[in-house]
Amino acid sequence: MRFADMQAPRAAQTDAAFDHDILPRLHGVLMKDGKPVPSPKPMVAYRGVFETTLAGNRHGIYTSHDASCNFAVVRWTMASRLS
Repeated sequence: MRFADMQAPRAAQTDAAFDHDILPRLHGVLMKDGKPVPSPKPMVAYRGVFETTLAGNRHGIYTSHDASCNFAVVRWTMASRLS
């Protein structure tokens, strides 16, 4: 999720929703008998304000501020149309 600052997700109470709905479904992966299996340990989730320094997909790697912002907006717009 992307927010402009740390106050916005706190006001929206995203931590509680993330902890309840998403985090229990995230697992690291271990190899067992040559096959990937979910780790019994919970996955670590980092919360904070992070700067995107690059983004990419199969169409390219975007390293400038404008290109990264355009990539994020296009991805969000496409995902919102699918839901």
